[in-house]
Amino acid sequence: MSEVVVAQPLQGDGGDVELGGGLTASLLDPIEVTLVEKDLTAMSGVVIRQEVVKTEVMAQALGVPYEAKNKYKIAMLPGGVSVPSSQSDTAGWNPTNQELEALPTLLYAHEQSDCITRCMAIMGGCAGGRGMKMSFFEDDRKTERFIFTRKFKVCA
Repeated sequence: MSEVVVAQPLQGDGGDVELGGGLTASLLDPIEVTLVEKDLTAMSGVVIRQEVVKTEVMAQALGVPYEAKNKYKIAMLPGGVSVPSSQSDTAGWNPTNQELEALPTLLYAHEQSDCITRCMAIMGGCAGGRGMKMSFFEDDRKTERFIFTRKFKVCA
């Protein structure tokens, strides 16, 4: 691994950013990111899709405090499309599920945390503040590109 970068807190009102799956992270908290190889800033954008875990959906529907490890597929934003500025923006790209599935996967992201930590965080109302490590892999799911690490944070 080539270097560790700690993202500095953003200036402003200190709002939260939605990470998906009901998770949020405070923009004021530093986040450690370990860069493995190359920089992805040359892309115009990415499309991130969370993989649905049926067991989690059923458990939460029954009121069982269970959350599976988050897994995401990341693809490059297709050229020539513009991202909607809001949900009511009809001029932006509004892909169908088939179009999203057809995008070639650039990276896979897999959460690394244990089941007890995830379940205890849900029961304590801190699911969005649980500590975790997220590894990003190339298509072969063997070549790790970078790692995102977040420490546990007590929710207020």
